[in-house]
Amino acid sequence: MTRLSNIVSACVGGAVAGSLLIALGLAPNQGSTGKGGSNPADPPRPPAKKDSVPPPQVPGKPGEIPMPPEMAAAMEFMQPCPEHEWLAKRAGTWKVTGKMWMAPEMPPTEIVGTSTYRMILGNRYLVEDVKSTMMGEPFEAMGVTGYNRATNKFQFAWMDTMGTAITGGTGIRSGDGKTLTSTMTTFDPMKGKDVTMRSVETEQDENTITMEMFAPGPTGAEMKMMELTYRRSK
Repeated sequence: MTRLSNIVSACVGGAVAGSLLIALGLAPNQGSTGKGGSNPADPPRPPAKKDSVPPPQVPGKPGEIPMPPEMAAAMEFMQPCPEHEWLAKRAGTWKVTGKMWMAPEMPPTEIVGTSTYRMILGNRYLVEDVKSTMMGEPFEAMGVTGYNRATNKFQFAWMDTMGTAITGGTGIRSGDGKTLTSTMTTFDPMKGKDVTMRSVETEQDENTITMEMFAPGPTGAEMKMMELTYRRSK
């Protein structure tokens, strides 16, 4: 009986000790597997902060990391749009004829030349190279036109052999897509100050473009100072 009592006491003592270990959190993980022991329980995770909300993401292709909306907007701004495709239609060589007036009462000066258009920088900008004769002297010019997707306006820069300034301006295309109306500011050495000019380019057909230029006349009132006709030659 003494031996049996010792065995019962040992079993009961072991059960009590096991219960005490479990209550104290010191018992081994009963759900783990493996020989010779078990893994400790994972430490508790801190509660998530309410203000730690991730920024919205722009979904991409499967397997790609989502793009932040700011980066997506920048990427879209970089890409050419239909307005750039419209500019690209002018690529080629055009024969230019026209007239220029120094004053309303003066006879016009005839203009004959060529204009060559080409797209650059991934079809984002249209470059125009002009060679002509004006007032009996050789005349050369270069223009660069693009479309700013941020302002939804055409932007251009113009330089020629009749001055040393670079003229810049902006333009808007009409609803039917055939007319581009632009305004620009340039220095007039005869007046000794900057003047604002206006140009109207109209597509008559795929191979014909007309352009009218208006500027302040001798009295300050707006007058037509130039009219040109572009005809595609190749």
